[in-house]
Amino acid sequence: MRTIFSLIIVGLLSVACSSGSKKMTNVGNLKEVSVYHKGVYSAQPDKAALKKLKDEGVVAIVNLRSKSEDRKTIKNEEKFAKELGLAYYNVPFPGNKKLTREQVDAVYKIYKSEKKEGKVLIHCSSGNRAAAWFGAHRMLHDGDDLEEAISKAKSVGLNSSKVEQELRDFLGGERL
Repeated sequence: MRTIFSLIIVGLLSVACSSGSKKMTNVGNLKEVSVYHKGVYSAQPDKAALKKLKDEGVVAIVNLRSKSEDRKTIKNEEKFAKELGLAYYNVPFPGNKKLTREQVDAVYKIYKSEKKEGKVLIHCSSGNRAAAWFGAHRMLHDGDDLEEAISKAKSVGLNSSKVEQELRDFLGGERL
């Protein structure tokens, strides 16, 4: 009986301490996709990945890449998304510019609206800007503190120290 009780406590503590992020592997061209509630975070998906993600409940795509990054890929993605019946949005987070509150809020507005229907894929070329958006969203809209927001951003794919520092700088300024 004591062993069962101990296992239950350990299991509950594991769930309570986890980031809440789940991973999907080998989704089309993507080795890993992170899912946190209704948000799905990744690098640039291919057609096979988009088909699989639709099957997993994705109803909308928010592409954070600017059109100057790869016009053909973005144009093709938008066309294919529409063929699949997915809503498609392009809210550029240029990698060479600082994150702004307007960008974060624009994606949040889309996310909040579309998540009523299903999951929302938020992606960029590497997944770092998508994860940075998630961290900013967690602090600005969901009330996480700075370290909690950074930790959750890392749990969905933030692995660039440069982007992490940019996120820290942005969130530090937003707290003032």
